Amino acid sequence: MKRAQPIPWLVRLGRLAAVAILAAPLCGCLTIGLVTEAKGDLGHQARVKGIRSAWTEEKDLVLQMSVDPTGPADPRDVRYRVPVESIGHYGMRQLGGAYQDGALKLDQAEVGCFQPPDQSIESDARLPIRTLRVRYEDLEPALRTLPVGVHVLALSFDRKTPAADAEWGEADAVAFDRKTTTALVAREPDGSARHTLIYGFSEQTKKQWALLLLMPLTVAGDVVTLPLQIIAVFSGGC
Repeated sequence: MKRAQPIPWLVRLGRLAAVAILAAPLCGCLTIGLVTEAKGDLGHQARVKGIRSAWTEEKDLVLQMSVDPTGPADPRDVRYRVPVESIGHYGMRQLGGAYQDGALKLDQAEVGCFQPPDQSIESDARLPIRTLRVRYEDLEPALRTLPVGVHVLALSFDRKTPAADAEWGEADAVAFDRKTTTALVAREPDGSARHTLIYGFSEQTKKQWALLLLMPLTVAGDVVTLPLQIIAVFSGGC
């Protein structure tokens, strides 16, 4: 007696269903992205637009910075206070927590803390803002050429500029372009130079639950693009 042969299209359908079941927990890139955005969990960086002034106050370095929030809002002035001893060490936070000024909503800083512009008064110990253009791998040698003390740098990385040809400048205030980074430097008497690079500040984002109304569309999109998402997952992610 011959055994019943499986129907070919049922076999193919079963295989596709098995792949979909195994891959479902790994995929859904569009829907996951939508839910993350609605919850406000996506990391947003408020960009530093410039340094208006810098000075030392007791054992702290204080900067008056122009910070540009994400979205259609004008830059805001922020006072950023950093203990000199914490330069080069992340996680040494001061009391202050999150900071809000109009549309600008910042998480607690990884180093130091934020203050409203009128909470601190500039002292006579005003610092010049140094500008530096150098290769990234030559940053340390360039910083060791600074005099002993605390320095604020508007830093630009250039692959064609080694430490020997580093381009230095100095100003009372500096406007930033998108390639400029803030560097806080503590040059020690032993020749070492501790530094902290500030590319931007983590910004709080408000929850947008109305975006979840788009979930039927993202689910449909995930279903249509499931084969591509499976390939993306096994090659590194969505």
